[in-house]
Amino acid sequence: MTKKTDVEQNKEPTKILTSEQVGSINWAEPEKYDFFDTPQEVRDLLVPSFLDWSYESYRHEMWTKYKKRISQNHFAIRTIGIDAQSFSMYKNGLRFPSMPNADLLAEYFGTIIYDLCGYNRRMPHDKMLYHLSDVWDKLDDRISTHFTSQFL
Repeated sequence: MTKKTDVEQNKEPTKILTSEQVGSINWAEPEKYDFFDTPQEVRDLLVPSFLDWSYESYRHEMWTKYKKRISQNHFAIRTIGIDAQSFSMYKNGLRFPSMPNADLLAEYFGTIIYDLCGYNRRMPHDKMLYHLSDVWDKLDDRISTHFTSQFL
């Protein structure tokens, strides 16, 4: 007899393909969702939803543990390290994070930001690899094989 937890562990991640699914996402467990084939119109809703949830969770945690009120500006600038106006625009769905700002967000939130934005996952601490990852698909087979054999 299988336990319920065994069944849940073998379950495939839920693909997020429609805007109706955005409201039902449990952001505390983002690994249960697959954002790979998500259309851009839905991504435009996912990023604000995630940022709003993360801010409200952090604010609630700070109030519960320390009885400290945290403003959105404080969360953006001091906690994440991103410009407060940009964070506000991303959170309200007025703008979509550019790759450099997605890198800043990923330093705090992790690779979930790349998945939500539809960007290739990058390594924020190794800036030189950014350039290589940007042009990797444009390299011919001979050069990419050389890089692979030389460095891997």
